Amino acid sequence: MGAIIRQSREFIDDLPLRAPNFRQNHTITPADDLKLFPFFVVANIFFGNLSCEQKDSLCELAPLREELFKEVIKGGINRTALSKYLPTPGNRLLSAFQKRWRNFTQNAYEEAKRKGADVPIVSLWEEESITKRE
Repeated sequence: MGAIIRQSREFIDDLPLRAPNFRQNHTITPADDLKLFPFFVVANIFFGNLSCEQKDSLCELAPLREELFKEVIKGGINRTALSKYLPTPGNRLLSAFQKRWRNFTQNAYEEAKRKGADVPIVSLWEEESITKRE
C-alpha cells in the first residue's frame, strides 16, 4: 500500500507539469487530469519506478490510445475479420500505437536491465511469458 500512496503523492506533485488548468488557476478537471493515474500505477508495477522521460512517453501515448479506443467502440467495419487488411483510420491508429508502445516497452526493459531492477517486464520477456507485442 505504501507504494500506491507514494505514487499518488508523486502524481499530485507532478500535476503542474501535466495539467493545463492546474498550471493556470490551480484547479483540476478530474476526468482529464487524473485519468493517467491508474495507467501510471500499473506501469510502475510492470516497469518499476518511471523516469520523467517514461512518464512523458506514456502521456504522449494516451491520446493515441484514446482515439484508438473510440475506433474500437465505434463498431462497423472495425469489428470484421477483414478490417485488418483495409486502410482504415483504426488500423493506422493501431499501427502507430503499437510502434510507439513497442518502443516504450523496449526502452523500459533496457533501462530496467541496465539498472539491475527486479521488475516484471524483465522476467516476462526473458522467460517469454509474454511477447514483446503484448
